[in-house]
Amino acid sequence: MRMLFLAMISIFLLGYSAPRPSEVETLWSVDWSPNGKYVAAGGEFSELRIFNKGLKVQKAYPIANTITNLQWHPYEPNLLAVATQGDVAGVYLVNTKTDNIKSINGINKHGARGLDWNNEGSLLGIADNEGLVSIADKKGKVIHTVKKQNTRSYTTFDWHPTEDKFLVGGEFIRMYDLEGNLLLKKAHREEPSLILCIQWHPSGSFFAVGDYGDHSKDLSPVVQYWTIDGVMTQQMQAGEIEYRNIVWNKEGTELTSASDALRTWSTDGTLIRELTSARPLWGLSLNPDENRIVTSDISGKLFLLDHKEGKLRKKRNF
Repeated sequence: MRMLFLAMISIFLLGYSAPRPSEVETLWSVDWSPNGKYVAAGGEFSELRIFNKGLKVQKAYPIANTITNLQWHPYEPNLLAVATQGDVAGVYLVNTKTDNIKSINGINKHGARGLDWNNEGSLLGIADNEGLVSIADKKGKVIHTVKKQNTRSYTTFDWHPTEDKFLVGGEFIRMYDLEGNLLLKKAHREEPSLILCIQWHPSGSFFAVGDYGDHSKDLSPVVQYWTIDGVMTQQMQAGEIEYRNIVWNKEGTELTSASDALRTWSTDGTLIRELTSARPLWGLSLNPDENRIVTSDISGKLFLLDHKEGKLRKKRNF
């Protein structure tokens, strides 16, 4: 499918001098707290940091290995789920009020990337690097494990906004119900390409995916929209860097993606805004008021911007 025309473009270069190779440490994940007061961030630093909304460090926690994903609890502003990967990695619950860090038992020792709280905040879904899905309660007890399919690993997980089912992505799109029954399995392209991010539309009637592409096969990265029955309705391509993260606004009118730019797409696939970056972007999160967006990049920098205008409010090293 072709990409629809660019309706409006607002360009802001997130530029700076390139770091030396030895200084490059990717900041994988960022997330706003549900009250909008804090931003959690982590990556290849073996440390979790909590910033205020002006990106000043408030707390720091030693977390071994690479932090691949961070998810605040949707209603409890002091509870944070943290996924890591490495030689001996895991998934943790961090209480930023008591500073307690609890390891969730039963997760693959090489860690996980997929992580998401369900809408009620009662369950935490974890999709790990061995292709297993674990469902834990809010205290960190694993209460259910989905039987492993023929897959190497999962990179992303997202709960349906109103129902007890979820999506996971790897080399395929898969949808399961809470009992672990496979509801959908689809290859999103004719040539295999790793899916890095997946997210339901707020309506729950369709979902979006972003992938890695494959430069060895001249496959450019894409963002796609899929119906709940597994029919692709839109495919958008812009840039040559993988799509690491995507996020819908609350109304479901816009999807923002992190790649070699921050791009915002409409539900019909129109590119609305594009904020270009000098370095590939990884982390991505909208604040609850949706007037600010925070992103991070492969050299350990955080950027705070106006969501609509693209004006840079703050830039800082991790």
